[in-house]
Amino acid sequence: MILLRIGGISAEAIKLALKGILLANKGELEGAIRNLEEAIRIEPTYYEAGYHLSRLYAETNRFDQAADLLNRIVNEHPNFSRAWALLGDIQERIGNREKGTELTIKAREMSRRADDLVRVGGELEAKGEFEKAKQKFIEAVEADESFPSGWYSLAHIYERLGEYDKALEAFDKIIRLSPDDVFAWNKRVSVLKHLNRYDEAIASYDIIIEIDPRRKLFWFWKARTAEEAGKIDLALKCCDKVLEMDPKDTYAMKYKAKLLETQNKYEESVEIYKKILEIEPENKEAFSRYIEISAGKLDKMDEAMNILNKAIEGDPEEPLYQYLKAELLLKQGNEDEALQLLEKVVQIDMTYIDAWQKLAEIYEKRGDIAMASQCYEMLTKIRSNDPNAWYLRASFMARIGKKKEAMKFVERALRIDPEFKPAIELKNKLSS
Repeated sequence: MILLRIGGISAEAIKLALKGILLANKGELEGAIRNLEEAIRIEPTYYEAGYHLSRLYAETNRFDQAADLLNRIVNEHPNFSRAWALLGDIQERIGNREKGTELTIKAREMSRRADDLVRVGGELEAKGEFEKAKQKFIEAVEADESFPSGWYSLAHIYERLGEYDKALEAFDKIIRLSPDDVFAWNKRVSVLKHLNRYDEAIASYDIIIEIDPRRKLFWFWKARTAEEAGKIDLALKCCDKVLEMDPKDTYAMKYKAKLLETQNKYEESVEIYKKILEIEPENKEAFSRYIEISAGKLDKMDEAMNILNKAIEGDPEEPLYQYLKAELLLKQGNEDEALQLLEKVVQIDMTYIDAWQKLAEIYEKRGDIAMASQCYEMLTKIRSNDPNAWYLRASFMARIGKKKEAMKFVERALRIDPEFKPAIELKNKLSS
C-alpha cells in the first residue's frame, strides 16, 4: 500500500479536505466543517485546509473562530492573499468597513503583483527565455502563494525544463489549496509517470475518482495508467467499473477487449467485439479485430470468410471488407485473388495506405520492381509527413541495390523524425 503524501500532507488529510469541500458545494456545511477540522487535526500544518475551514466558519456566522484561524494563517504565511481577502470580508460583515477595505486592498495588491509577474514570465517564455521566465514565476508565487495561475505557470516551466521533481512540488501546492482541482491531479499523474512512480500515479487517481466516482473519464485515466504500469488486471477492473455504470459503453468494451488480447484471452475478446457490433453494426474497428482474431488467433478461417463475404454482399464498395478478405486470402496462399482485391481497394480509396503497402510487398515478391516502386512511391505521397513511409521506400531501394536513392529517402524520414530508430539503423547500414 502506497503511503501517498501530497506536498508534505498525508493523503488521509487531503481526502478529508476534499470531502469537506465537496460537502460544502452541496450545502452540507456542518459535515464539511467536521471533515476540514479533522484534516487539520491530522495535519496541523495544512493551513490551506484552515483557509477553507475559516470560510465555512464565516458562512455559518462563526466570525470569531474564522478570524482567529485566519490570523494564525497570515502570521505564518503573510503572502496568502485569499486569507487576507476573507479577513477583509469578515471585518466588513461585522461592521468594521474601514478595516475590511484596508485588508481587501492588501489582498488585491498581492494578487495584482503576482498576476503582473506571471504575465511578464509568460512573455519571456514565449521568447524562449525559460530560465528568466521561471524566475518570474517563482517571484509570482512568492508574492501570492494562493495564486493558482502562478503555481500552474511555474509547474509548466519546470516540465519544459525537465525538472519534474520541482514540477511535482508545484502541482502539489495547487492540490493542497484546491483538492478538487481535477486538472492539477491529472498533471500530477503525468509528472509522476515521467519520474517512473506509477504506484503513486495510480494512488492519485484513486483520490481523483473520489471527486466523482461516476465520472467514466476518471476510470479510463486510471485504466490507462495501470496498463502502462503493466497492471493489466487492474486496468480490466477499471473497464468493468465503467461497464457497471453503462453496459453499452462501446469504448470501454473495446478497451477491455484489447487488454484481454494482451493476455492472449482471444475467445473473450472476440465475444466483446461481437457485442460491440450488436450495438454499433458500423463499427469498423470492432469488425476488423473480430475478423483478424477469428482467423489469425482462433483458427476460424471459414467462419471469418463467410462473415466477410456477407459483409461484401451488403456493401461491395466498402474498402475495409475487401482489404480484410485479401488478407485472409493471403493467409490461405491465394495471392492472385488477393492481388485483385487489393487493386480494387485502391480504386475505391486511393488513400488506403495498408492496401498500397500490401501491393508493394506482393509486387516486390513477384519481381515486378516497377510496380512495387510505384506502390512505395504512393505510400510517401499519401503519408508525406510519416517517417515510416519514407523508411519503407528507402528500405525497398536498398534491397534493389539503389543505394543513393535509399539514402535520400532515409534522410527524408530523419528530417521528419530525427529519433526514428529504424531509419537511423538503415542510414548507418547504408553508410558502412
